[in-house]
Amino acid sequence: MGVRDESEREYTYRPRWSIIALLTGACVFGAAVSRYAALHRDDVVVFHVIKLRPPEATTVWWLSCGICVAVAALGVLVAVDRLAHRRRIVIGRSAVTVPSSRWSVDETTIPFGEIEGLITDEIEGQRSLTIVHCGGKNTIAALMLPTREAFDEVVTALSARVRDAKEAGSS
Repeated sequence: MGVRDESEREYTYRPRWSIIALLTGACVFGAAVSRYAALHRDDVVVFHVIKLRPPEATTVWWLSCGICVAVAALGVLVAVDRLAHRRRIVIGRSAVTVPSSRWSVDETTIPFGEIEGLITDEIEGQRSLTIVHCGGKNTIAALMLPTREAFDEVVTALSARVRDAKEAGSS
């Protein structure tokens, strides 16, 4: 996060290393445990209701291993993407610049006067801000900003700039 001057703020917008490492590590561990279980032919009881014999249990464990490997590979791709691409949010004097989408390297610049609404949301503890404007919607996930405080700063600064633009437009 860097501040250029009093009227322009720039924030990096990318997944945190701790989240990438935690997700990828958990999935690698899950794949290893699933592989071990698949190679040791034992019965499996699911919720004390379903009993799987060794052939069925082996299939379930290999399926679990495959899913864990796929999600771990996704974690590696996210890490490579984080290293290869620079995404940012810039709150300028007259507009905000945001990534066009999660996987895009393109940016969208939205003049404050064209912003029709700002919607903050929290789902299962994950906060986001949706910018509704003439050209559609863009969502900023708090998890992709450097800190929780940075998300609060973005919401506060955008709200103030949009309010000021609407007041200037109506007078």
